[in-house]
Amino acid sequence: SALGNGGGAFQSRASFAVSLLDSMVRDISFSDFVTESLLALLRVIPAEAASLLEVNAESQSFHFRGVIGQSSDRIREFQITLSSGVVGEVARTGRGRLVQEASGEPLHLRAVGEAVAFDARNLIAVPLFVRGKIFCVVELLNRVSAPTFSQDDLELLQDLCESMLSKTIEARLMIGWAVQERTKAA
Repeated sequence: SALGNGGGAFQSRASFAVSLLDSMVRDISFSDFVTESLLALLRVIPAEAASLLEVNAESQSFHFRGVIGQSSDRIREFQITLSSGVVGEVARTGRGRLVQEASGEPLHLRAVGEAVAFDARNLIAVPLFVRGKIFCVVELLNRVSAPTFSQDDLELLQDLCESMLSKTIEARLMIGWAVQERTKAA
């Protein structure tokens, strides 16, 4: 299992943790922090693309807070309703999804890929919670160095998002809120 005590899994987790802490304490925007977090995830689970789709409860939609990969500049313009796609299912159920063959997945939103000329062959997506509420869905597309994502990849992504990324995002948000409050008071 990818979560086991094997040296490779431990080294990957440790390197991910170091990357997160490094980007958390640097003076960068929240969007840049998200981008660096996605890059760190891709060093652990190699994929062609990654995205963090942030939930907007008010509009009942996702927006792409961070995107890595081909056409990433164009994908940021898309909004997806919370009821759509694999990411919508992941947000609604609170459970990760492994899709080994995107072309056969009825929930897969082909229109997004077609609009930006990106062919998703396989994907994994997991929910990320902050303070007990769904904050976003993290999605990796098109496994590199293997034909498709595995159950171990899904479990590792879930573990990294639950144990480290959600806590780091919460800390970054709290720092941002504290800075805003100080600025208002000044």
